[in-house]
Amino acid sequence: METKRRLKKIGGSVALFIPPEMLEELGLEPGSEVEVVSEGGSIRVRSAESRPPDDLIEFAHRFTRKYEEALRNLSQR
Repeated sequence: METKRRLKKIGGSVALFIPPEMLEELGLEPGSEVEVVSEGGSIRVRSAESRPPDDLIEFAHRFTRKYEEALRNLSQR
């Protein structure tokens, strides 16, 4: 998703308002903690909540599907 926004001065700070659709797409809401990184001529904003890498999540899903019955049996012992 891409959009243009205008920066707004609020007191001694400058604010960037993020559209609700982007917040939803990123899983953010008012009060969410984010990391803000400047890179050359860009600013990157991402959730500060720790999240495992995507490849680890995919591995866990495959592992769970493959060994579902064995894991269920172990949990009942």
